[in-house]
Amino acid sequence: MLTFARRVRFGALALTLLGAITLSAGPAQAVTPSGHSSPGVQSGWDGYRVKAADDPAVYLVLCGTRRWIPGPATYDNIFADWNGIATTNVNNIPRGGDLSDGAALGKGPNTDATFLISNGLKMWISSPATFDKYHFDWSKIRIVDQGWLDGVPSGCSLY
Repeated sequence: MLTFARRVRFGALALTLLGAITLSAGPAQAVTPSGHSSPGVQSGWDGYRVKAADDPAVYLVLCGTRRWIPGPATYDNIFADWNGIATTNVNNIPRGGDLSDGAALGKGPNTDATFLISNGLKMWISSPATFDKYHFDWSKIRIVDQGWLDGVPSGCSLY
């Protein structure tokens, strides 16, 4: 069985090329003084988990787009529970790249900076209030090697 760090590293390596191709088609991300990318396009739906009334697929809306969550195991890796999923016309929210299978929450051993790690990218979660807004689960944050985390490219930041 792969350890968490190896699973994330494998996922990051396997999806880096795909993520780079996907990101190159989108708008450029500005970088904040702290080195984290800006949120880019945000919508009133950012932070919500959504689904259509006639479809069991659940999406996370982040950085202005809905991202499919690929199954219960990935969902359970990052969210507190299945409560509060909004039923809406998901076609009104632009579609973004899916979360990677095994997406996770991670942080280095000596820092409070916490990230959603998916598709070979780390997305900085800007505050405890944002963490709660996204319905992430504090007990599911994994401590990862700081050197490895520093080497993961930054995606959009979550606000």
